[in-house]
Amino acid sequence: MKHSKCETKKSEKSNEDNEYKIFLKVLQKAEKVAKGHEKLLKAIGEL
Repeated sequence: MKHSKCETKKSEKSNEDNEYKIFLKVLQKAEKVAKGHEKLLKAIGEL
């Protein structure tokens, strides 16, 4: 019984890690998009 409990905890942890990595990727993409928007807004402001 103890062994199976360990296994489920391990898989839960790897799932959390994967979700965290996905979250970081989304965050990085959002940052790039935000920087792109900043450049656009500055360009529009300079027109």
